[in-house]
Amino acid sequence: MPRTLLLAGRDGQIHFAGTPARVCLRKHFSAGKEGLLPAELCQWVRRASQEDPPLLRRTEETLLQVKLVQADAHGAVCVLLEETPIRSSSVPAGERSLTAREAEVLSWVRRGKSNLEMALLLNVTVNTVKKHLQNIYVKLGVNNRTAAAGF
Repeated sequence: MPRTLLLAGRDGQIHFAGTPARVCLRKHFSAGKEGLLPAELCQWVRRASQEDPPLLRRTEETLLQVKLVQADAHGAVCVLLEETPIRSSSVPAGERSLTAREAEVLSWVRRGKSNLEMALLLNVTVNTVKKHLQNIYVKLGVNNRTAAAGF
């Protein structure tokens, strides 16, 4: 899971972004002006707080989570960019009679993904993810995602 940081102002001015961060920005956002955050990311940074859920961007190969790590009183922010491969190994389909899709959902649960993140990764609705989780719980004989993840 590649992770990188960048430092910027709430105004969108990039103070520091190494090569991995710049590559990640080009991969997941429309090109913007040199030295500035892409427009969508700039808008998110202006209003984001550390308690906010991450900004999610998806390509065919990866899911990008953008998280505000720290903000200071002078308007500087530290942003974490974390990419997760979408096509990854999953739990074997035969394990506990899970379907291939249920096994895939369970593998993402074990990696700590939220229902929304899984929906984006699997290109389905959040309700579909919830239905898969219900089926997984019944088949594994557990009552919640924590128990399923530890199974």
